[in-house]
Amino acid sequence: MVTGVRLHCTIAMGEIQLVTHRAKSQQASLPTDRAFVVQFTTTTDMHQRRVAGRVEHVASGHSSHFRSLQELWSFIAQMLGEKQGKEDPS
Repeated sequence: MVTGVRLHCTIAMGEIQLVTHRAKSQQASLPTDRAFVVQFTTTTDMHQRRVAGRVEHVASGHSSHFRSLQELWSFIAQMLGEKQGKEDPS
């Protein structure tokens, strides 16, 4: 169970926006350079595992459209991998 978190969800015109407010002690474990915005199309149907939309890496501004969960996760993994590669001096 997560404590000290307030979550606000807004759903309008095919967009889902989640805003969390965390206690200061939790903010360090959730750096903004690892944050993403995900926007789903109106044709997304989670029950049928049909997803499509756009994902954006907040820190870099890089974005990509996706037509499956695999494509969504692939973009996220790529962006996190690039970040890790830049931090690794070897």
